[in-house]
Amino acid sequence: MVNELHINQKIMRKGSLREVYSIKEKKVVNNILHYIIKSKHSNELILSEYAIKKDFITEQDFQKHKKKRSFIKQFQERIKNYLPSGHK
Repeated sequence: MVNELHINQKIMRKGSLREVYSIKEKKVVNNILHYIIKSKHSNELILSEYAIKKDFITEQDFQKHKKKRSFIKQFQERIKNYLPSGHK
């Protein structure tokens, strides 16, 4: 995640992609940008931009990664089909 996030943008925790958080508000505290995020199953959380960049991925980045992963997985399966049975 490189750019600043926007209100209502969706993000997911890298370790647990099941829960989707929405950016509710942005605030600058001590010259550090903080985001207020909320999911359907959590209270509002306030996290710094550094914590968000370290632990979260945007929905758009996840979709790009998912497509890339899908291609890699298909490629690996095709390669396995060409290998002798002992190397699979």
